[in-house]
Amino acid sequence: MTPTDTDPPAVRLTAAGLRRLPRDQQDAILAKAAALAEDDYRNDPELTASEPNGMTRTMTDRIAVRPHVHFGKPCVAGTRITVQSVLELVREGVPTPDIIRDYYPDLTAADIRACVRYAIDHLP
Repeated sequence: MTPTDTDPPAVRLTAAGLRRLPRDQQDAILAKAAALAEDDYRNDPELTASEPNGMTRTMTDRIAVRPHVHFGKPCVAGTRITVQSVLELVREGVPTPDIIRDYYPDLTAADIRACVRYAIDHLP
C-alpha cells in the first residue's frame, strides 16, 4: 500500500494514547490496523507457508491459550514463549532477526507477526 496525497501523515500511537481517543476513533484505527495486517498476511507467503509436516498454519493457529501453561497467558503455539515477552522485545525496537537469533531461536518471523496481530485483535 502506497501513501497518497489524501492520506494523513503517519503517526506513532501508543496503547495509552489510543485509549484516550473517543471510542469511535479507537474502532476506526483498530479496524484500519487489522485491515493492514490482514493485507500483509494475504501477501506474505511466509505467513501461509507449509510447515515441515505439510500442514499450513494460519495466523490464529500460531497463538495458543492453555490454562496449564503460564496461567493461561497467550503463548506462541507449541512453546512456552508468551506473547507479552515477544511484544516487550518488539516495543524496545529489537529487530525480528535479532529476536529470533538472540532470544527465541524456536520462533519464526511469522510467529512474531502473529504476536503483534494478536495484540491488535485483543487490545482492550
